[in-house]
Amino acid sequence: MANCGNCSAELKFGNTPILGGGKLASGETICLDCFRKLIKLDMTANSKKFTLDEVKAKLSSVQQTTNRIQDQLQKIGLTTSSAIWGRKEIAELPAIIPEGEEIFGLVQGVYNGGQGILVATDRRLLFVDKGLLYGLKVEDFGLDKVTSIQIETGLIFADIKIMASGNIAKISNVDKTGGRAFCEKVRAKLSEPKQTAAPVTVVQQQVDVADQLGKLAALKDQGILTQEEFDAQKKKLLGL
Repeated sequence: MANCGNCSAELKFGNTPILGGGKLASGETICLDCFRKLIKLDMTANSKKFTLDEVKAKLSSVQQTTNRIQDQLQKIGLTTSSAIWGRKEIAELPAIIPEGEEIFGLVQGVYNGGQGILVATDRRLLFVDKGLLYGLKVEDFGLDKVTSIQIETGLIFADIKIMASGNIAKISNVDKTGGRAFCEKVRAKLSEPKQTAAPVTVVQQQVDVADQLGKLAALKDQGILTQEEFDAQKKKLLGL
């Protein structure tokens, strides 16, 4: 019996794509699991347009991204197995959270009638709902737009309210203890000093002045400007 060209799993009746699916341009065949990952990544069922090297490169990149998200979740004390009904949403995070964006909080809840997860990153808050009928729904709130976050607790569950851009988003049925910790983390992030672009502007101005001085010096060297004219223009540029 042959083996999957990508993961080396033995190809059996139950894990081999039917009707020639999984057959690659380079002649190898991949198992059903690798075939599904490829379809999800490339949104096509035509595996024959890829060589084995191309498939390995694509799926390796996906695995690296998945490992990155899993590492971030472990840092906040969460694993896929510890989630009650948010596993399928967590599985979508590698495709939603790009390189350089860091997760620092996650809770499960209900938003607009859909069950999912509320994720806090260093850039935004986002609710992810992998519905059974309507596919993947993602709604995010940039941290620069969030003015406050509140929690209202009941006997067991809590409601989290996010105020952003004049609107209120309510996530209900959140674990009370986890919800409090989540909101505290978000408030701490919102209270951090905002970075400004002032230093970049100063550097740009310095570069422009240096460029203008260089041009004036070239005109003086060519005899177009006298020394007196050069000195006068230099004083203007330097604000003297």
